Amino acid sequence: MSTRWLRSTRVAEQLGTIAITLLGLLVLTFIIGRMMPADPVRAMVGEDATRET
Repeated sequence: MSTRWLRSTRVAEQLGTIAITLLGLLVLTFIIGRMMPADPVRAMVGEDATRET
């Protein structure tokens, strides 16, 4: 096998690994963003708090 083929295979493997890692981080960030409350103040005072609170 030529070194050029081995080098291109290694680059393709690294690019695949980077793509999978970035996809995983994207999914993880999306999930964490959906789990966090939209309004931190409402999360602290509760859902039943009045508007003045």
